[in-house]
Amino acid sequence: MLLAAQEYAAQAEHLEQFEFDDPFWGDDLMMPFVAQYGVGEQPDGSVFSAVSWADRVDTLLPRADIVAFGSDGPDGPEVFFVAWDDVVREVGLVPDPAFLPERFRLRTWPPPEVVERLRRVAVEL
Repeated sequence: MLLAAQEYAAQAEHLEQFEFDDPFWGDDLMMPFVAQYGVGEQPDGSVFSAVSWADRVDTLLPRADIVAFGSDGPDGPEVFFVAWDDVVREVGLVPDPAFLPERFRLRTWPPPEVVERLRRVAVEL
């Protein structure tokens, strides 16, 4: 997990050097947000990796144990956490072949019915 953190950090540093209109991004009008790969620790001492996916943000998401979903709710910011395998099952993530280590290009937020299913399988951290 620590090796993955180092690899993703180096990759993010490299990707953040590109300008939004760099040919690297192809026909995209905007450079995506390069999500960071973080490592956390549970009270029992076990460790996990986590990434964040925010509503209305074109994102390059690294593979991790947990995805933190963030959006603006009626009463302010809402955040919930979902295990990677559940996100893959509900959203159908596909790695972008341009990136190693793997990143997943998320151009849109999941539809409301998918977000609701993700909320139902959310985990506590």
